[in-house]
Amino acid sequence: MVNLINAKKISEVNISGNIFFSKKKIVLAMQQRKGKQFDKIMFKEDRNRIINFYKSKGFLNIKMNVYEYEEGEKGVVINIEIYEDFRTVVNDVKIFGNTYVTHEVLLKLLNFSKNDPLNYYLINQKQMDIMDYYAKRGFIYVDVNYELFSKENRYRKVLYINITENKKAFIRNVIVDSISEITRNVARYELNYKRGEIYNPQKIYGMQQQIYSTGLYNFVGFTTKGIDEMSDSIDIYFFGEERKRNWISGGLLYQFPQRIKLTAGYGNDNLFKNGEKISADLSGAVNSLQNNWIYGIFRYYAPYAFNDLVAYSISLGLNREINEYYEKKDLSVKTGFSKSIYNVSIANNYNYRLSIIDTTIDSLLYRYERVTTNSTELIMLFDKRDDILMPTKGYYVNGLIEVAGGILKGYNNFFKYVAEASAFKTYMNAVTLGYRVKTGIIAPYDESLQRGISISEQFSLGGISSVRGFLTDSIGPLNQLGTHSGLFLINGNFETRILVYKMIGMTYFFDTGMLKESTRDMSLNDFVLSGGIGVFVSTPFGNIRFDIARPLNMSGDMQYYFSLGNPF
Repeated sequence: MVNLINAKKISEVNISGNIFFSKKKIVLAMQQRKGKQFDKIMFKEDRNRIINFYKSKGFLNIKMNVYEYEEGEKGVVINIEIYEDFRTVVNDVKIFGNTYVTHEVLLKLLNFSKNDPLNYYLINQKQMDIMDYYAKRGFIYVDVNYELFSKENRYRKVLYINITENKKAFIRNVIVDSISEITRNVARYELNYKRGEIYNPQKIYGMQQQIYSTGLYNFVGFTTKGIDEMSDSIDIYFFGEERKRNWISGGLLYQFPQRIKLTAGYGNDNLFKNGEKISADLSGAVNSLQNNWIYGIFRYYAPYAFNDLVAYSISLGLNREINEYYEKKDLSVKTGFSKSIYNVSIANNYNYRLSIIDTTIDSLLYRYERVTTNSTELIMLFDKRDDILMPTKGYYVNGLIEVAGGILKGYNNFFKYVAEASAFKTYMNAVTLGYRVKTGIIAPYDESLQRGISISEQFSLGGISSVRGFLTDSIGPLNQLGTHSGLFLINGNFETRILVYKMIGMTYFFDTGMLKESTRDMSLNDFVLSGGIGVFVSTPFGNIRFDIARPLNMSGDMQYYFSLGNPF
């Protein structure tokens, strides 16, 4: 049976007795407001919300003389009469027992000004902040207590902070024997500590996270020996459950308008018990427009090369693309070293690429080009995103400098520069804004100034990862094969993701970009612009999305995208 009062709306909220705070501020602390549906449970909760609001401002003796509702002709009327009493303030702060940490530092942590409102919740929070400050410096046994004494009258208090620092604690041993022998070496590499350094709980949890982040464990935990006895020497024992090292993957995807894409992969995430990863992936697509391709890549990655000095990687890729106008075959080899420190990664790679393009004339293949590119590249990456597949906050910066030809030989001689930056921010835990800017330039030199850069080394633009609403690689000047490519690239993206209900959300976005043969004769008219909308389902593996987009400043058909993760 429907409660008739609950079914009515609130026609008025009357508040009296308030002196220090306006009616507007008090109503902001409530759930029940004028024009909203009346709810008895929320009405009862609002009484405590108002009291807590006043107490957080120092009004410790707040009372409700009247707190009632009545049903009127126009709806429910809420009547509240408040007895505020006087505000209780902290008139002074006294600190005792500290020797390692100075008064000035502690007062800064407390951040109290004279005659600030007395707020017990805030004081308890500051108490924890002081203990945390001490713990980070090895004083894990510190004891912090406080007392309040009246000064002049009961509304003026003096806060006394009593600190017992006790002794420092140090790391004696970090033991990983409880971890499987197969992954024990990986755990040892990831543990960044020195015997005898101070015991910092935050760093220990960081070690735990670092081991878990290798992806080799279902969970990682630790226990300690010595803390219960308040010893100055602590032993830490890590343990964990290992994941399966071998994995296989596969997928089948239909892409609009008439394309079927298949993927398959195999890998091992701990090949020689030192975290080495090996994988082989194969993907391909077929459609009715005779634009078919197959791509395979083999990767090997050793994260602790040269006794954990750097990481080493090598990859071998093979690609074949066939359509009615040409057939393209590529071989690529990339090998190099990298180093990651916190959120910063630096890599230096050597690349060898062989590209063969045969054109089709009257069903006969003619060799168009067979070129090699030898290059070295330096990559710097800074990643502060909270999640790679589904970022909601943070930023990402990536820069690449590549030098091809010269003393390295090969057909192509160029300098390549690429810079990319993206940022994400979420408001009210529901609305995420994302931005991305990317630019690149290829500058030929020596023989390449006259004969140009081969098509396989040039930039392309258009599609799901750059400018949605356009066909893949369909933006920019036409080359000799009838495809689109260029030497100067600008790409910008803006996207808003809105979580509508639980895991379901919607998104709208605008993309823009420009691709040119050079930086000469550029204008704003060269930029293409597209926009679109979509829906997504948030999962632990990233957002499953369905988007539609179309060009906005030129004619073009609607494009459809089904994808996992974020486009940028």
